Amino acid sequence: MFDAAKALRLLTHVLPHVPPSLAYRFCEGAAVLAPGMPAWSAVKANMQHVRPEAGAEEVRKLARGVFVNLLKNYYDLLRAHTIHPAQLDALYQIEGLENARRALARGKGIIAVTLHSGNYSLAFEPIARALDIQLFVVVEQMTDPAVHTLLNTLRRREHVTLVPVDHSVTRRILQTLRAGGAVVLAQDRLVAAASTTIDFFDAPVDLPVGAATLALRTGASLLPVYVSRCPDNRSRVMIDPPLQPAGGPTPAAAAHATTAGVIRVLEAYIRSDPSQWLLTNAVWGIT
Repeated sequence: MFDAAKALRLLTHVLPHVPPSLAYRFCEGAAVLAPGMPAWSAVKANMQHVRPEAGAEEVRKLARGVFVNLLKNYYDLLRAHTIHPAQLDALYQIEGLENARRALARGKGIIAVTLHSGNYSLAFEPIARALDIQLFVVVEQMTDPAVHTLLNTLRRREHVTLVPVDHSVTRRILQTLRAGGAVVLAQDRLVAAASTTIDFFDAPVDLPVGAATLALRTGASLLPVYVSRCPDNRSRVMIDPPLQPAGGPTPAAAAHATTAGVIRVLEAYIRSDPSQWLLTNAVWGIT
């Protein structure tokens, strides 16, 4: 039986010795194998939904781009333990730090809402170091516990604390926000029970409502954050100004409206380059 964790652990010893220029070219060439990957149909369906006007070849090109970016992300993550903090910082161009600083100065904490996009796994350490804060990043539990432990060990850095989705996650988030800290929540994938149905690219999808609920409850600032990989394999991080929470006749209605506002911002980022959006599950199903 294939041991994924053992294979990945071996790669953590091998990949640091492979020059980035060679590794990235390999990832780009390996895109020809993407149609044989288990997630190909799901990724292609996502690209078709995001770009309904696209022809079949453009959809396939976008889907191949997703797999190229995923492979590059794994290469970077599996060698991350050998990358010096200054080298990691140099890989990220961060725009909008002033938005985060102003929000932090309010003293009520910030909730960064983001996508699985670009080289997101390693983006949070450079952001946290630039802001001189500790970032609490909420992560889902992977199906393979050994893989979960290995990958999150690689993601965990000096300024990044990974918080798994479990029975204590809400309490830990509230503690962080009430202390004026910063929390990162992915908005494009449902990993907890709290959800609301939102029109996402003109079709209803159950999406997380936790970020909006927490912002309304605590007064924390809600900042969209988007990560994209550049052609030179450096990354660009966009930190948007805080979103104004929406009102509503009930807390649930206000949370729904606020979540919808977040989704409109994130949709625009996905539209700008769908191949940067790296979800491998079929968000709207496969037709």
